[in-house]
Amino acid sequence: MKFKKITAVLAAVLAMSSFGACTDKDKQVQLNPYWLENSQAFTNIDETLTYDVVFEASSSISEMGYDIVYSNGVYTTHLKSAQEGGENIYTYTTALDIQVTYTYKGESAEFTDVIYSETKFNETLKPISSVKTLVSHSPVNTNGGHKKVSDCYASYAYEVKTTYSGKDGASVVTDYADPENPKEVRSETFNASGGNYRYLDNEQLLFALRGVSNSTTSGKLRFYSPFVDELQIVKFTFDDETGAKFDYTENGTAVSKDIAYRPVTLTLSAKNPGATQTAWIAKCTNAQNNANRNILLRLETPLSYNMGKLVYKLNSVTR
Repeated sequence: MKFKKITAVLAAVLAMSSFGACTDKDKQVQLNPYWLENSQAFTNIDETLTYDVVFEASSSISEMGYDIVYSNGVYTTHLKSAQEGGENIYTYTTALDIQVTYTYKGESAEFTDVIYSETKFNETLKPISSVKTLVSHSPVNTNGGHKKVSDCYASYAYEVKTTYSGKDGASVVTDYADPENPKEVRSETFNASGGNYRYLDNEQLLFALRGVSNSTTSGKLRFYSPFVDELQIVKFTFDDETGAKFDYTENGTAVSKDIAYRPVTLTLSAKNPGATQTAWIAKCTNAQNNANRNILLRLETPLSYNMGKLVYKLNSVTR
């Protein structure tokens, strides 16, 4: 099955989109556990981060021929460690809930798009398994051919399950457009060794940025894209350190902090790299007493058809 661009929102959290991988060589990126207060000594973690997700429309959105608005977006991540089989294992979940409203000639249709993922990996970030479910309503570029509001979007519901055994990976994509009759649309195996690159599951890519040291300015990571059935490479590039004041709640208490961070861009290392995401990652100030734990402070993800972008802003931290 040839997969279409499922949704503008999906591109924002599925990490990278569907283009061919590059074959140049690069050293494997070292990732350190800066998500722990003391990165030099493992301790259990149970951390929840929430973000407000705001839609910023571009000036060209009117070219779609209908109105589309994303609102009430909330993104939540949860990282928890546990011992399994004598090994320290992380379970990392993410969830995006956001309303989308389409309006054409006074007729409106409103939906809640939901994208959920759960990934398990060990202390070295070697993936064990991941599952992603999504329900989305994707804008359709009809070039003026729409006649009613239902022509302005396409509905999708998918589940992606990926498992790893040694250097081998297996992925199954199931279409749940008809919940009573789910259809397996792709089942593939792939080499998850990474070769010259550090291999991660697709759902770990944003999280992995928290493990990059201050001395690292750029690097590449390899991952498997189930929607195009191929290994791909994402390149990240950090800018110089900067800082800003951030207002959020920490364990239920309102705080206002000046936090040093490093902006980082992510893009596919490919001939046609597509859109670039920009994240702000809190800088590690002390590897043994890292109060901000390299959390993601802000994320900007461009939407398809040059409609604008989604901006994720930190709302709360719970540990």
